[in-house]
Amino acid sequence: MTSDEGTVRRAEDLARKTEKARSRSMRLWAHAIEVAGQLADTEEAVAGTLRRLASQHPHDASLLRPKIKAAENNAAWTRRRMNDLQAKQPHPAER
Repeated sequence: MTSDEGTVRRAEDLARKTEKARSRSMRLWAHAIEVAGQLADTEEAVAGTLRRLASQHPHDASLLRPKIKAAENNAAWTRRRMNDLQAKQPHPAER
């Protein structure tokens, strides 16, 4: 193998590794968006459950209100982060 052939082979190996890393990064990015959505959905479900508990147990409602608000805030924050990730998500054509 000549020096030029070795250089070409190393360049090809580097290109393959770069593409593999880019592909993995895109899959992880998409997974992070999916998980953020699931987390926001869960927080919203928790808030709904707490609201139902508060309506069924009015004497405990004052204790549940801060927890309801926290779950709603967490859901909104997570949803914003998910939207940020979606807006900045790289696309395969952006190379």
